[in-house]
Amino acid sequence: MSIFDQRNQTVNYQYNAANDINFGDIKNIASVAIELEKLSEELSKASALGVLDSEVAIEAEAKLKKAIVQSQRPSPNKISMIDNLNSAKALIEGAVAATGLVSGFVEAVEMIKRLF
Repeated sequence: MSIFDQRNQTVNYQYNAANDINFGDIKNIASVAIELEKLSEELSKASALGVLDSEVAIEAEAKLKKAIVQSQRPSPNKISMIDNLNSAKALIEGAVAATGLVSGFVEAVEMIKRLF
């Protein structure tokens, strides 16, 4: 077993630290919006902590909200959802501290491809 001395370390932001976002376990379309909303909360948290530039976060949040709205329609447009999620991901990719958040968008796209 490895032991790490983490004294005097400061962590500003850690994506999904509570591990409550899980795109891999989604089995039905109704659960998509719920997990995307959780991703939206993480995006807001990263912005509030200064991990993301506020203008970038606003643009990424708008793209994510479009995907959420689309996921709640009776016949969601898979291409629109994927395009919006990929656009949001592209906006935040430059923030090194948001690497985990970027992977959340990748997981969301993969889940949508699988379900729709």
